[in-house]
Amino acid sequence: ATEFARRRNNNNNSKNNNDNNDNNSNNNNKERRKASPPRAPKAQGPPVKRPKRVGGLRNLGNSCFVNATVQCLANLRSVAQVLLEAKLVAPTSAKLKVKAAVAAALREAVRGIKSAKTVAPRALIDALALLKFRRRRQEDAHEFLRALLDVAGFAPEDALESLFKGSFTSTLRCPRCGYESQSSEPFLDISVECNATTLQDALKDHLADERLDDQNKWLCTNCNDKVRATKRTVVSDPPSVLVLHLKRFEVCVSTDDDDNASSRDLLGKKKKQSKKPRCRSKKIDNYLRFPKRLRLSDDDDKNDQEKKVGGASSYDLSAVVVHAGSTAWSGHYAAFLRVNDDDDQDDDDRDGGKPRGKKHDDTWFLV
Repeated sequence: ATEFARRRNNNNNSKNNNDNNDNNSNNNNKERRKASPPRAPKAQGPPVKRPKRVGGLRNLGNSCFVNATVQCLANLRSVAQVLLEAKLVAPTSAKLKVKAAVAAALREAVRGIKSAKTVAPRALIDALALLKFRRRRQEDAHEFLRALLDVAGFAPEDALESLFKGSFTSTLRCPRCGYESQSSEPFLDISVECNATTLQDALKDHLADERLDDQNKWLCTNCNDKVRATKRTVVSDPPSVLVLHLKRFEVCVSTDDDDNASSRDLLGKKKKQSKKPRCRSKKIDNYLRFPKRLRLSDDDDKNDQEKKVGGASSYDLSAVVVHAGSTAWSGHYAAFLRVNDDDDQDDDDRDGGKPRGKKHDDTWFLV
């Protein structure tokens, strides 16, 4: 009992010493805090917008043209809704079986993107043969997009293709009698030249009036004579989703005779030339600025606005497909997406806080 009491007293004394040390340490810390200068308040600013996480598609061997195109389609709200929710066509025939298989593979890839994970689109790569593409071969992203819209089958019929479908109206006017003839032509995308400095100007040049030359004279049924008519093209039915394609590649077909017709050997005799055609590709690297909001109508000419387009329409940029490389036969495709729905818009695009010329929720993407 005596030994137990002695140990208990020693423990109490040790505990009291520790408590005293802690109190002294706390007092010293308080004095240091009082002596230290006050901290400057944090700068108050707008909250930083963090981009929404987007899933990725793994490259399965020269499949960048597939991945970049599907990434853009998944970033278009109305398109993604069809790809994820619309019913597949009933495979009642061989053609419809192909449409259903491609649509199912495309849906699986889009679901992987929406899951914010990196997935391998194996089903879509396996379906390339159904789209007349070869696996592990570099292909064109624009051609792949057109093939997808044509083959992928969702119900009701053409549910996907109808989002991209618009129409041109061409008017030929006789310079003699003023007689006009109109015709309509549907389109899924608009291909523009890269000769301008801005995309808006390139689109304006594409829709500019054209006077037919002597080799393409038009037979006026009113005059009953061939004349150099003036042709005007307008977008009479704007699509819900506008796809603009830049003509970056220029392909030239030539023969050896064209290149070396005057070549001779060491004896001065002309060499035998093969007439096998050769294709050469050239990439046009002109810099082209493009806006966040694109107008189909020409705001500079208010009187001609309704003639240029069937009702004013503007489109918000959603995605861009970019090709890196010097030729059409090689390179790499990448996709750039606008993932924040509340991005700030230019002051020029607003009138009293509301978008101008906006019919409905339209988006566009650039290839």
